[in-house]
Amino acid sequence: MAGRNLDGRVVTINGLRIAGPGGNFQGAVWHPWQGEPRWPTRADFIASMGKGNRPPDGGRLPLKKRGAIWYEDYQALAAQRADVLVTHEAPGCHPHGFFAIDELAAAMGAQLIIHGHVHVSYRFDYADRDLQVIGVGQRGVSDANGRVIVPGDLDGERVPRLIEAHQTDTRLPRGSLTT
Repeated sequence: MAGRNLDGRVVTINGLRIAGPGGNFQGAVWHPWQGEPRWPTRADFIASMGKGNRPPDGGRLPLKKRGAIWYEDYQALAAQRADVLVTHEAPGCHPHGFFAIDELAAAMGAQLIIHGHVHVSYRFDYADRDLQVIGVGQRGVSDANGRVIVPGDLDGERVPRLIEAHQTDTRLPRGSLTT
């Protein structure tokens, strides 16, 4: 199955280059709100572990850390080109999102970010750049244009909060929000 996911790579499907950093930001590894990565590479992290704490398989990461977005993967992706960036984490247009995702999309030349994690269906078009975001709700389905086909389970409670955030939070980028 590992060859069938986007984790840290770019794949071409019907001429469209699609990329994705796997996992989520973890403070014990790298959390952009905290600044520089604590452990830039997996090797750095493993080297920091005492011998008694290393996994018995000879150096693989502990299970929980395998789901982190590693800075080394982020940088490797930033050096490549993609049309679409698919992430678990939300970009900076969401109140709980990360501008590091926006920066990755810009570095890769992506014009579309599709993400989950925050469990709300929406579309956001940035006012200052050619970038569109599609948030997919929990157990929801959206098409490539951001049209909601099956609403997410939590959309009813979370969409009003997202709209309010875009009306009141000056830290969020300007653009067009569609729910």
